[in-house]
Amino acid sequence: MFDSDCEDVLPLDWQAEVDEENGVFNRHPLIGAKLFLPPMPKHWLKVTTDQECSVFINLKTGAQSYADPRLALPLLRTPGGNPTQYPKFDDLSTIAEVLNDCDVPGKYIIILGGTSGVGAYLARSLASRGSIVTCLSRNPPSGRWFGFPYTNPLPSPSNGSLFWTHLDLSSMQSIFGFAEMYNKTSWPVHSLVLAAATLPESFENQKSTDGFDRVVQVNLLSQVLLVRLLQHRLNEATRSTVVFVSCEALRATNIAEVDDVYPALEPLRSSYSDICGRVQLYANTKFLQVLFALAFREFLQRRKRRYPLISVCSPGNLIRRSKLISSASWTRWWWLKCLRLLAYPLSKSMECSAATLALCALHYGTDTSRGRKNDSPYFNGCIPVSLPEAALDPEMTRATWTHVNALLEERFQLPSWR
Repeated sequence: MFDSDCEDVLPLDWQAEVDEENGVFNRHPLIGAKLFLPPMPKHWLKVTTDQECSVFINLKTGAQSYADPRLALPLLRTPGGNPTQYPKFDDLSTIAEVLNDCDVPGKYIIILGGTSGVGAYLARSLASRGSIVTCLSRNPPSGRWFGFPYTNPLPSPSNGSLFWTHLDLSSMQSIFGFAEMYNKTSWPVHSLVLAAATLPESFENQKSTDGFDRVVQVNLLSQVLLVRLLQHRLNEATRSTVVFVSCEALRATNIAEVDDVYPALEPLRSSYSDICGRVQLYANTKFLQVLFALAFREFLQRRKRRYPLISVCSPGNLIRRSKLISSASWTRWWWLKCLRLLAYPLSKSMECSAATLALCALHYGTDTSRGRKNDSPYFNGCIPVSLPEAALDPEMTRATWTHVNALLEERFQLPSWR
C-alpha cells in the first residue's frame, strides 16, 4: 500500500490530467480510455463560498465537508471521451429536486415575464434559495418585492431577494432603458431566462410603435435585443446561461425552407383574420426563436466561447394552475372546468413545469460544450428531445440570424455581438 496520494498510486500507464474546468481525471495514453469521478451522491451538493472555496453539504443530515464525497466511490471507466450520461431528471421531476442539485445562492438571474405563470413560480423558488432575481414585466409580482434599481445594500440572501422593474416588450425603448440601468450597476448576469410571450388577437393593432409586427417583436425581436444589450455581462459571469422558453407549438410551423424565414418575420395582415392564421403566426414565432437560439449557439462555438450556454425549453402546454379559468365568464367557466378535468391526466403541475426552466438555467447537466456538441439544446420535461428536421438545417439558422439582426440594425445603433 502507498502512503501518499501522488501519481505513483495510479495504475500502470495511466496519467492524471486536468480538464478545462480544473477537474482531474485519469487517461490511458495509448488506448484513450478515461477514468472519471461518478455523479454526486444523493443529497450531496457542492457550494462555493465567498472565499472561493468549495464546500460539500449533505442536505439531509446537514453535514459539511471540504472533501469531495465522490472520492469514496469507484471511478467510472469509458472506452474514450466522456462517460455515458443517463437522465437524472424526468417529466415528473419538481423544481425542488432540480434546485437541490444546483448551486443557487448568490446567483444573479433575470427573468423576462417573471411575474405570472411558470416564470413567477421560478422567480419565487430561486429567491427563496438565495438568488438575486430581477423580474421584468408590465405588471409587478404578487407578494414582497423590491424596486429596481436598488441603491441600498442587498438584503440577506437567506431571506431571498426579488426585484421588479417595468418593461414593455412592445416598446424597444423600454428594453434600452432597462439595459442602460442594469449596466450602471455592478451586478453580473448568471442566467437570463426569456419566458415572456403573447398570443395574437384579431382585434389588436398588428404593428408596434417601432414598426414591427407586434407578435414577432414580443416573442422574438425584443428578446434578441435584450440578449444583445446584456451579452457583455453574460460573458463576464462564470458559467452563464441564456434560456429561451418555447413550447411544442413550434412543431406546427409552416417554415420549411430558407425562403420562408423573411416572410415569417413580417407576416401579412391576413394572418390575423382567422384563428388558424393566428395559431400559425404564434407557431412561426416560436420556431424562429429556436432557429435564432441555435444560430447564437453556433456563433459562440465559432468564437470558441463556452459561455453563455444557450438552451431552449418547453415547460409544458397544459399546466394545472391557470388564471384562464378563474378569469373566465360564468358560462365559459363550466366549459373550461370540464375541459380541464378531461385533460388532467395529460397536464403538468407548476412544480414540474418550472423544473425544466431551472434545469436549463442553473444545472451543469445541460452543458453540451465539451465533447457533446451534437446533443440537442432543446429540453422538454427536463429531458433533451429532438427538434424538427427543418431546425437542424444550418442555412435556416444562418438566414434567421442574418434577417433578425438586419431588422434590428436598420432601426437602432447596437453593440456588436461578441
